[in-house]
Amino acid sequence: MEGIYREILRILAIALGGGVPIVRALEITADTCGNKILEKTINNIKKDITSGSDIAKGLAKHGNFPKLLARMVSVGESSAMSRIYSITYRIYTKMRWTRR
Repeated sequence: MEGIYREILRILAIALGGGVPIVRALEITADTCGNKILEKTINNIKKDITSGSDIAKGLAKHGNFPKLLARMVSVGESSAMSRIYSITYRIYTKMRWTRR
């Protein structure tokens, strides 16, 4: 699963870094992630965001992502949104995380 998390982070980093709005970036990510379970989860997170939530809460709420990933995203959400995905993607490529 680590590979799919890296791919999701990479897609988000590219889309957000290119100025794509977050809801559209999540749609693109869901459509291209290649995993039906995570596609559904990402679409649910998108719905949460349109209702006023943030990505980190959605990642934690839906439970298909590692808690550490949700925490890392939470740290960066209030500042440079696309940058946190790039940083998290690089960390994911160098280390293996376990779901806790």
